[in-house]
Amino acid sequence: MEYTPKGETKRSDAIIVGLFVLGVACFGAARLIGRYPFAAQAAGLISFSAAIYVAVRYRLTQFVYAIQTDGEDEVFAVFRDRGRNKAAQCMVSLSYLRSVKRYAERDAAKEAAAGRDVYFYTQSMSPASFVVLVFETSGERDLAVIVECDEAFERELARRAAAR
Repeated sequence: MEYTPKGETKRSDAIIVGLFVLGVACFGAARLIGRYPFAAQAAGLISFSAAIYVAVRYRLTQFVYAIQTDGEDEVFAVFRDRGRNKAAQCMVSLSYLRSVKRYAERDAAKEAAAGRDVYFYTQSMSPASFVVLVFETSGERDLAVIVECDEAFERELARRAAAR
């Protein structure tokens, strides 16, 4: 079973455009500043770099959540898809899955994941809700994987967590 979240792009698009315009303004201001133009150029370069990061992370990257069979074990996997490059980001046995819970706020999701290694695999910059998957591993630090998925995929994960 696979699920690909549909990210909201208005916020990320606005941030990308804003950072790009700020970068152009900084480079334009650098031409007008007589004494220390490198400060404005550095600000412009930082702005362009931030715009590229946001574009790559939230516009060009697609996450795919999957429940797969690996030999005799079922695993929860997260794949990052950037065009031709599809790479596994996370693969955890479902035998370690202990809880699946949806939160409406980022702070509540972070609180639920406190004390664990936390991995964010959300498609949107600020999704409407977060699903926190808590994995309790034997002998290692517990994991919390934060995703944005629909209710059907969440129910399937919760069903498998309850079966363990």
